[in-house]
Amino acid sequence: MGNKLEPVINALEPLPSAPVFPSSPPIHLLLIDDDDVDRLAVRRMLKQAGIPVQITEADDFGSARNMLLKEKADCVLLDFHLPGGNGLELLQWVNTLRVEAPIIVLTGQGDEALAVELMKAGAVDYVPKRLLTPQRLSQSVRQAIRLHQAERRAKKAHDALEHPPDQLALGMPE
Repeated sequence: MGNKLEPVINALEPLPSAPVFPSSPPIHLLLIDDDDVDRLAVRRMLKQAGIPVQITEADDFGSARNMLLKEKADCVLLDFHLPGGNGLELLQWVNTLRVEAPIIVLTGQGDEALAVELMKAGAVDYVPKRLLTPQRLSQSVRQAIRLHQAERRAKKAHDALEHPPDQLALGMPE
């Protein structure tokens, strides 16, 4: 007789023993910021932190929406203030689509109340640009991706519990 937990156990992916950022392939980041200098600074910080990345950029609310629809990003770095909208509006729109990439909000302005509002709307982290360093950015991206991977594993396990495979279809006795 088969183990009833077998579908759940099979659904669980092993925890990664290697770093979140293996030497290849690079992680795909979507960088959404209207300021060329800030985008360049983020690119430099990622390079200094040793994170292998492939970056797609958007510089306004409309292009950000288009990129979120067509690109499959591992993580999104989102500036709060954008031409055509703001980060909170974009997060709320993303939630209606169930985009799966974790979103980290970077902003040059804001306060604790804004940070709380953004986190409630689905941001996994909020980093004021004045506090951004290669180490802080690396830590935030690593944590966001690890959290996202853990959430995917938990969802897969939950789905396996809720919808076990048909025992007869597998040729197993009842």
